Amino acid sequence: MNEKTDEMDKRIEEMDGRFERQIAQLERTVNERFERLEAKIGHIHVEPVETQETVDFHSVKIAQHDRKIRHLLHAR
Repeated sequence: MNEKTDEMDKRIEEMDGRFERQIAQLERTVNERFERLEAKIGHIHVEPVETQETVDFHSVKIAQHDRKIRHLLHAR
């Protein structure tokens, strides 16, 4: 009877080791995917900010050109 329990204990320990390795691998995989997702989200967040900066720049330039055109029209 002791042999059977020892054998079962050994098998349980082996299974426990396999489960721990699988869980560790799963955690690594999930962490890698989250890191990739965070990088994508970070990139998506940057795009609107850059677009807004471009729009702001062009708005200022358009206003400057409008003032110059008005000034030239009134100077005639």
